[in-house]
Amino acid sequence: MKKWYLFFILVLALLLCSCDGIVNNNKNNDEPKNEEPQDEPVIKEESSIVLNTNDINLALNATYNLDVVKTGSLDYEYRYDENVIRVYDDVIIPNNVGRTSLELVVDGKVEKTIYITVYEKPLELKFIDLPSVIIINEVVGIKTNNEDVILSISSDNCILDLENMTLKGASIGKTTITATYKYDESLSVSKTVEVKNAIEKADFVLVDSDIDAKKNDIIETRGYEFIFGVNLFNTIEDAMDYADVIYIGKTLEESLTISSSNVTLDGRMLDGALDLLITISSGVHDVSIINFTFTAESKIVLVSGNSNILIENNIFKDTKKASSSWVETNKYISGVIELSNATNYHDNIVIKNNTFNNIGDTGINVSTTHNITIENNKFMEFARDAVRFNNGIIKEECTWSINNNTFIDGEYNGVFFRTYGTDTSDIFHYVDVKGNYFDSLGKAGGEFVGAVTFRNYQEGCACVWIAYNTFSGGSKYIFLRNNATSAHQVNFYGYVEGNIFNDVPSSYYFNNLNSSDTFSTNPKQTKLINNAYLNNGKDITPDNKLFIGNYNNVIMKSEKVKSLYRFDLHHVLYVGKEVKLTDDVTAVDSDKFTIAPLSIKPLDNGVYVLKHDDQEFEVVCIIKLELVVKFINIALGEVGYQEMDANGNTGTSGNYTKYGAWYGINPGAWCAMFVSWCANQAGVSTSIIPKYASVQIGMDWYKNKGLFKYKEEYTPKAGDIMFMKSNNASHTGIVLYCDGKTLYTVEGNTSDCCACRKYDVNNAKITGYGTPEWPYYSPDGYNFSDGRAQDGSGHSTT
Repeated sequence: MKKWYLFFILVLALLLCSCDGIVNNNKNNDEPKNEEPQDEPVIKEESSIVLNTNDINLALNATYNLDVVKTGSLDYEYRYDENVIRVYDDVIIPNNVGRTSLELVVDGKVEKTIYITVYEKPLELKFIDLPSVIIINEVVGIKTNNEDVILSISSDNCILDLENMTLKGASIGKTTITATYKYDESLSVSKTVEVKNAIEKADFVLVDSDIDAKKNDIIETRGYEFIFGVNLFNTIEDAMDYADVIYIGKTLEESLTISSSNVTLDGRMLDGALDLLITISSGVHDVSIINFTFTAESKIVLVSGNSNILIENNIFKDTKKASSSWVETNKYISGVIELSNATNYHDNIVIKNNTFNNIGDTGINVSTTHNITIENNKFMEFARDAVRFNNGIIKEECTWSINNNTFIDGEYNGVFFRTYGTDTSDIFHYVDVKGNYFDSLGKAGGEFVGAVTFRNYQEGCACVWIAYNTFSGGSKYIFLRNNATSAHQVNFYGYVEGNIFNDVPSSYYFNNLNSSDTFSTNPKQTKLINNAYLNNGKDITPDNKLFIGNYNNVIMKSEKVKSLYRFDLHHVLYVGKEVKLTDDVTAVDSDKFTIAPLSIKPLDNGVYVLKHDDQEFEVVCIIKLELVVKFINIALGEVGYQEMDANGNTGTSGNYTKYGAWYGINPGAWCAMFVSWCANQAGVSTSIIPKYASVQIGMDWYKNKGLFKYKEEYTPKAGDIMFMKSNNASHTGIVLYCDGKTLYTVEGNTSDCCACRKYDVNNAKITGYGTPEWPYYSPDGYNFSDGRAQDGSGHSTT
C-alpha cells in the first residue's frame, strides 16, 4: 500500500514538470496559442502654423522678424509685393518705400493678412518757408521736408487746418508748431510763430472814406480784394509809416508830403483826376507813384537828395499854363515833375510810361541829378520844353538816359539841356538820347529851340550819343554846342548816329555853333554817322547848308540803308552775339548780309567796321552786359549763402539773412526778398521787378500788369520769375532756363540757403511766371541751366 502511494506521487510530480515547460514555451513565442492577435496603440500628433504679428511700419534700412509659431510639418508660404519687401526665413527685408499686404498661406489657404508700410526715415525734419511772423488773418502754408508728419500747435492764437496744411493768425501772441514723424515719435521739429497786428507792418492800405471797414476784415471793392490793413489810418501820412503799398480810393487834399521811404502810392482805385501837389521830402528814397491821373495845378516835386524814385503809368493832362516866359538860362525851373536844385543830388530816378497831354509848363524839369532814366513816355501838345535839364554840373560818373519817348507838337524843345558836363576832367558824364520820335517841335522859334538842344557843354568829360531817333516835321533837329576851353575840348565825344531824318528841316539838321561861336571854340569830335535823310519817304542827299559846324566831321552822303540796318539792330548788337542784316527791314534775306559772331577788334570806343556789298561803314557795339544777364549773374553769385539764427550761426532755420536786413524784415521768410535784393543790386527798376516780400503780392503785381503767364500756356525763359502758389506752396525764384520739359532756377530760402534747383515743368506746385519787360533782351534768350554765371562761376543745378 505504501509503495503504491509513493509511486503515485512520483508520477504526479513528473506530470507537473511537463506542464510547466509548455507554459514557458508559449511565453517565449510572444502570442498565446489559440488567441486572436492584438494591434499596438498609436499616439496622434497635432500640426499648425500661427502668425502672431499684426500690421507693422518698417524703416527702409531695417529688418523685421515675423512672430510665427509652427507645430507639425504643414507647408506654408507668404504672398506680398516684391517691389516693396522680401521675406526669407520669416524675416522681412524692405526693398523700396511703399505699402503692401502680406498673406500667410497654409496648404493653399490664406490664414491671415497683415499690412506692411515701408518708410524712409529722414535724417532730420525741417519746416520749409514757414515765416517766424504772420499777421492776424494771414494764412500761410505749412511744408516740411517729409510729408509723413503729424502737426500740432501749442496755443489757440493760431488756427491749424490739417486738411489744407495751413496756419492762420487768429490773435496776437506766439505759438509753437511741432511736426512729429508719424513712424517715429522721437523725430520732430518745432518752430515758434508770432502773430502780430496788421498795424505793425501792413502789406497795403486802402485809404477810401466810402468804405466802412474794420481792421482785419476781408474787403472786395472795384475788383480788388484787401485782406488786412484796410482803413487803419486817418491820413496817408500816418499809413506811410506802416504800409508798403497805399491804394488811394478817395479825392485827396490840395497837397501831400511823402516823408517816409519804402512806400508806393497807387491811384488805380480812383475814378477821376486829382488836382494835387505831391512833395517828396529831402532824403526820402524808394518811393513809387503809379497809376494816377493829374490835372490843373498838379505837380510832383523832389526836394533834395532823393534816390530810387519811380514815377510810372501816370497821366498828366490839361495842366496849368506857366506864368513866366520861357528862357534859355537855368532861371526857368518850373515843371510838372520837378527835381529841385539842391546841394544833395538826386540819384536813380526813373520816369517811365507816363502820358503828358496838353501840358502848360515843362513836363519834366531836372536839376542837380546824377543817374536818371526817362523812357517810354508820350509828350503831346506842350507849351514849354517836354524835358529840360537845368543844371547838370556832375559830381560823379553817371548817365542821363532819354530813350524811346514820343514828342509831338511842342512850342519849344523836345529835350533841352541848358548846361551839362562835369566839374573835373576825369569824371565821365554819359548822355543818351536814343530811340525817340520827334515830330513838329520848336514852333516858338529861336536859336535854342528845336527837337534836341544842348545849349552849353562846360568842362570835364562827356559822351553824348544821339542815336536811332526819328525826326520829322520840325524847324530845327539837333543843336549840340560845346564851349569848353580848348584844353578840355578833347574830353568831349559826340555821336549823331543811325537817326532817320524824315523831312527836310527849315533851319538845320545839325548845328554846333551859336551866333557868337567859331569852329575853334567848339569841339571837333562830334561825328555824324550812318544817318538816313528822307523827304516824303524818298532818299535824298541833304543840302550842306543844313549842317552848321565842322564839315570834316559831318557825313553828308545819304546812308539810308545802313542807318536802317543799325536802327533795327541796336537792341541786339552785343559783343559775342550773332546778328543778321538784310536789305529791307521788312523783308528777310539772310544770305544777302550776314555777320558771324562779333569777334573783330574794335577801332575805338566800341566802334566796329562792318561790310555790306564791299562797302565799309562803322557801327557802335554795345559792350556791357544786358540787364537781365547782370541780374542773373548776381543771383548765381549768392548760391551757397545760408540763413542764420539770431546769434549769427549758420546751419539753422533762424531766417536771419542779409536780404531781410536790407528789406527791413529780419528775421522773415526770404525767398521773395532774395529776388528783390538781386534786382536792386543789378540796378533793375522796380517797374521791371517789384520790391516784394510776399509771394502773393509779387504774383499779383505781374497779374495786374498783364505780365503773368500760367505754366500750362507758357514756356519760361531766363530772367522770368517763378511763382509756386498751388497745392499749399508759397515760394518764388528766378528762372535760369527751360527746355520745355525741365525748369532750371536759382532760389533763396530753399533748404535754408540759396541754391540752384530744377523741376519738371508740370510740377503741381508751380502756378506760373512773372514776365518782366526786360530792355534789350536778346531774341534767342539765355541758357544758364548749368548754374554758371557769365564769368564761368556758379553752381550746378540739382
